[in-house]
Amino acid sequence: METVVWLWLYDRRWFFGIKAPSLLKIWTLPLFNNAFFFVSLFYYFLRHNGDNVQCFQDFESWIYMRLLMLTLIMAGIIQVYRETSKSTALEYNEMQTYKTINPILVKNYNYWITRKVLISFPGLSLLGLGLFNWFWIARGMNIVYNQYYTMSGCNAFMKNIVWGNLILTAILSLPVLWVFFSMILIKGTCIILGVISPSALIKLKKRTASL
Repeated sequence: METVVWLWLYDRRWFFGIKAPSLLKIWTLPLFNNAFFFVSLFYYFLRHNGDNVQCFQDFESWIYMRLLMLTLIMAGIIQVYRETSKSTALEYNEMQTYKTINPILVKNYNYWITRKVLISFPGLSLLGLGLFNWFWIARGMNIVYNQYYTMSGCNAFMKNIVWGNLILTAILSLPVLWVFFSMILIKGTCIILGVISPSALIKLKKRTASL
């Protein structure tokens, strides 16, 4: 979810053109979401002794790395939140100092603060962690697929914890995945039309421009 928020704040087209809420408040959503995942996995890690030994061993390395990733992501969100708060305070003080500042800049200063924080080292690090987290979720799904029969020996709590981490993360990533694949489809269609029938592409662009 942190990747969805990052991209949404960077460009609203990553969330269907909807304007993002308050910059400071929106980071609480992925923070609490990842905290929930962390607590559930850590609780299972402490109480796994009653589970099938083979079941835990199949997912042990994945759980360790997942806990580490969640810790780093939560730390990254907190750091981005702090950077945002600090930048907002500095901008506010500067605007109070210069009373004749351009009204347009006053209206849109949140936009520049957002961009400044997102492309800073903490912001880019958080984006990188979020992208790697997607890869690790995909790896977890691959383990579940390959160890389907082994998982039949896992207790219900283990299944709920693993599936909860995998499925909820995938669902929360759907907006970005949908926009990404839609973009590929649209651009790919334009490239194919441009090669096969340039005139059809021109007509299509004129029609869409008038909408």
